[in-house]
Amino acid sequence: MSMNIKPLSGCFTCRLRHVKCDQNKPTCYRCYKAGRECKRQSPKIQLRFKHGQNPSRRKGKSGNPNIRLRGEGLDFFRDDDVWTPVPRRLSFIDETPTLIGIYSAGLPPSPGVDTDETAYESTRYSPLDQTDQTDQNTTTHDGLAMRPDPCSISEGSASVPNSLSPPQITKQTRGSVDLDDIVVHDNVEEDVSSLLAADQILLGRSGESDDFYHPPPSNSFLPLTSQEAFLLQLYRNKMGTWMDSTDSERRMAVEVPERALKNPILMYAILAYSSRHLARVADFDCSVSDGYHIKCLELLIPALSRDVGDDAELLAATCILRLFEQITVRHSPMTDQESHLTGSSAFISTQESCANRGGLLEAVFWLFIREDIYAALYNQRPLKADIWSCNVEINFDSGETDCCKWANWAVWLAAETVTFSFGPGGDDKAAALADWERLWSRTEEWRLKKPSAFAPIFVQDRDTSSGKYFPQIYHSQIWHVVGWQYYHLAKMLLLAHKPARDRVGLRFWRDLQSLQDEVVRHFRALVGLCLCSGQVAPRYQVCMGVLACGSWLTDANEQTELLQLLERCDSENAWPTATMINDLKEEWGHAKQSPFQVI
Repeated sequence: MSMNIKPLSGCFTCRLRHVKCDQNKPTCYRCYKAGRECKRQSPKIQLRFKHGQNPSRRKGKSGNPNIRLRGEGLDFFRDDDVWTPVPRRLSFIDETPTLIGIYSAGLPPSPGVDTDETAYESTRYSPLDQTDQTDQNTTTHDGLAMRPDPCSISEGSASVPNSLSPPQITKQTRGSVDLDDIVVHDNVEEDVSSLLAADQILLGRSGESDDFYHPPPSNSFLPLTSQEAFLLQLYRNKMGTWMDSTDSERRMAVEVPERALKNPILMYAILAYSSRHLARVADFDCSVSDGYHIKCLELLIPALSRDVGDDAELLAATCILRLFEQITVRHSPMTDQESHLTGSSAFISTQESCANRGGLLEAVFWLFIREDIYAALYNQRPLKADIWSCNVEINFDSGETDCCKWANWAVWLAAETVTFSFGPGGDDKAAALADWERLWSRTEEWRLKKPSAFAPIFVQDRDTSSGKYFPQIYHSQIWHVVGWQYYHLAKMLLLAHKPARDRVGLRFWRDLQSLQDEVVRHFRALVGLCLCSGQVAPRYQVCMGVLACGSWLTDANEQTELLQLLERCDSENAWPTATMINDLKEEWGHAKQSPFQVI
């Protein structure tokens, strides 16, 4: 009697992984794509199955239904048990917490131990499926936002290539991932590559049992993709930290990422900035940041026009996008349209006393003021913000001991000084001199009445014989450093823009040389504070000092060390300094050819 052998449904490799096989020979598509050996069963080999859970075969060799021998049934039923009728068509429902969370978020399940990693990646990230994925992988946020995968942006939004797909994740031994070396070493690309190859345990995307994790709420941005989780962590550990240079509560680094998990506008702003920063310091596709930026604008503009959403979160997103805007115009800062800076200014003008309301809104306000000061110095213009309507309350005699508040007061004095220095002025020289004297007195009052905590923990003057061309000034906290830097910046501008200065006379050049020495002294202190801090935020203020009076530095060794610092700002921190460096070299070259130092 001949036996008709039913063909197998697929290769052993696919069957063991519980995925569908296309039965292509000699290698199926899934095995080919994953680089696995495509094993097949020969029809001559007979398979034997043990009926471990078949109650109809419960009477084994023992002959006793109450005695189970090895290899016999695991579950037994009495002869008088009533069997419930089973319909021909069944639907199975998995109500585990993990699956409920996945369905609530509207996202495909995360790859686990028994899931085909290749199938997961091809389902979520394949460019061929992006059109379908866009409609399926979405959730709503208070009726405001849709959350499609940034990798599947429609052609109508922007021309973003398919290279938006995230990096491939390879399995490695679990361990802690340290971001401290991303933007401070020369081998940045190696650091980033190792991080991108880290395990997907970030933010709940784990290959182990999901019983340890609660399902995310329905209005959450979770679960993130591996790329999104990495970029969010990069923001939290790097960029967000230096944004909090005058905030001991670290709201930009801690509170903003937490809020972003429920606010797609804030999340896309963070992802856009982090990915653009990464593209500047490592080998990362810059089109990824363009995609996130477009999605953020698609949500932000309607929210601003309809006055929908949290004021602090909208302003935070706009300020983060301003930083994205600044590092985007790397080689041609003059093309900076300052669109997001203008948007932040317009937003601030509609609020009441942002500087005194506390919480995230106040922290973002001071971030905006620092951004506005930088842009004003670069373009030699007043601030976009109307400083007279911001209602910043400064009282040096209030007994205030919060050092962060005192640091912000120094920032505000610098903002007023920039507005005075590059403002329209007028023919009333007496009024201009009175304003100058008021600002000079206020900066001196800040220096004399500041808390004792602003005292440096170590000070040493510059020593050219030992190669110390800038003074060494150490402080215990970053806000002390930043506060002093803005104080020195205000002093530099006031010295350089004092009205009613004598333009002729026998003492003109002597007074001019004395003025230059005083300005350079403050500039050296500003740079020395940065070099001793070892942090990123003070470099931001050094660039401001260069924009204000960098050309006044005449010592060749100081010039060399300053240029090296500016180059590190560009290569390590993604801050665009190439044009600034070229301008400095040109100015210093002209200064060497002149018999006098031109001011």
